[in-house]
Amino acid sequence: MAEQSTTDPTRTYRGNCHCKANVFEVTVPEIQALASCNCSSCTKKGMLWIYPKYADIVWVKGDEGSLTDYTFGKKGLHYKSCPTCGVTLYGVGYFEPPKPGENKEPICGLNARTIQDLDIWSLELKSMNGGAYGAPYEPAKFTGTIPEAEVEGSRVYTGGCHCGAVRLAVRSRPLDETYDDRVIECNCSICGRLTFPKYGSIWIYPRKELVSYEGEENLTYYKMGRGMFNKGFCKHCATPVENRVSKLSDEQREALPEGAREWYDRGHTQRATNSRMLDDINFSQLKKQRIDGWNNILPKYENP
Repeated sequence: MAEQSTTDPTRTYRGNCHCKANVFEVTVPEIQALASCNCSSCTKKGMLWIYPKYADIVWVKGDEGSLTDYTFGKKGLHYKSCPTCGVTLYGVGYFEPPKPGENKEPICGLNARTIQDLDIWSLELKSMNGGAYGAPYEPAKFTGTIPEAEVEGSRVYTGGCHCGAVRLAVRSRPLDETYDDRVIECNCSICGRLTFPKYGSIWIYPRKELVSYEGEENLTYYKMGRGMFNKGFCKHCATPVENRVSKLSDEQREALPEGAREWYDRGHTQRATNSRMLDDINFSQLKKQRIDGWNNILPKYENP
């Protein structure tokens, strides 16, 4: 865990989910480092953590009762996410449950990606070996139709959300250092909260006919901004899955700025996929392009 001395100067931070239904404040020593966990859940979601006391999270809007609860493995930790926009706010619970009669304070991990105006790229990351906790993760198997469209030198990658309710197969050339199609990390207001680019979502853009899904009924879609795309996430475990194009009228399409219109048109031939859904990929090998969506995508998001 990225712990800091309790004697460090404190600061009150404000954070929120993207749809603004849940807003909180927390007072902690000034954040200088974040915990980067390698467990199966954090790997799929790209979350980064600070560890306040659970009682120090003060709700400005919303409350814990409105959040989706997800647990797995030993079921000692509960991950709380907004059911509307899919942003995971925090996790709370125990690595080992209290013994009978033991007064044990729960562990609380706050997803640092939800904190407003926190420059994650500038902070130190401290590795946390959460993958060693509990039994090894076993990803769900894809049993659907494998994409048959031909791609020279391709292989089939399979994977899914963390709970396995949504599964997919993607036919692609090897997703390694030789892959030269678009691989995007974006820091826009929604990508920043779901999976900020530093170790967060890594978007790839396969043609639609190269992607097959199972369990699509378990996806919740969230529309925001200009309404061109819907962010799809698993309604059970809140894993970000895809960025799916919306259906705009001809008038709405023509009203888009030229760059946004081109992006929208490409969306009809592609299925933007969070490559963290896929198994057996070394993400450090991918040649990623960072997009400054926070400053370049209009209208700009306003923090509550």
